Amino acid sequence: MAIIKSTSARRTSTVKSAASKSASSKTAASKSTSSTSSGTLNFNGYRDNFDYSAAIAGTTDSAKRQQLLSERQNKIDSLGLGGKVASNDAVSTWNGTYRPYSVSSTTTGANRVSSLYDAAENARFKRFETARSRIARQLESNLASIENDYAAGMRQTDINARQSAVNNEEKLAALGLNMSARGQAATSGMAETSRIAVDNRYRSDLNSLGQARLSARAAAQNAADEQTAATIPHRKMRRSSRRRRH
Repeated sequence: MAIIKSTSARRTSTVKSAASKSASSKTAASKSTSSTSSGTLNFNGYRDNFDYSAAIAGTTDSAKRQQLLSERQNKIDSLGLGGKVASNDAVSTWNGTYRPYSVSSTTTGANRVSSLYDAAENARFKRFETARSRIARQLESNLASIENDYAAGMRQTDINARQSAVNNEEKLAALGLNMSARGQAATSGMAETSRIAVDNRYRSDLNSLGQARLSARAAAQNAADEQTAATIPHRKMRRSSRRRRH
């Protein structure tokens, strides 16, 4: 009888030990499953299919917030999302429904965006300076051409005036008249009238040349001013775009 009782006791102990091990295995498996479902970090240091934006905005625990921000930064760096989603500088200020895309007090994200706008502004002003220099050179060339044309016109007018005087003297000589020596009074009324007519025509030609010169200079200057005004850069308003959250 003693032998039978001992054997039965050993069997009972063996069954309890097996049950205990099975329970321990199930508990470990349950813990492992729970850990996986809560979001195990991948080899890049962040959780897949996890809404960091909502989690950060929904927690007030500073340690947990810092951990979430660190993981979110790993995700941004790993997937190349920098500049495409809100930076951690902005997300770190999120609380509940308060979720600004960017914050002006940061020294990273906001300054980086500002530097991009500054670079664009500098590029526009550089193009403006280049265009203004080109317009100024073109104006200088146009004015020089106008002055050359004016000087050539003056020379031709002088030639025409002298030729008219010679032709008039020959006409008067054919009529038995003359204009007398230059600077002296004409010897007849017809000669005097002819001299006045030649002189008036010469002065009229000079006046026309002067007016044409002034008009051409004014037109060239106005054209240059209009071109310059068209190239003046205007500062564009900075717009913030709504982007998807991560």
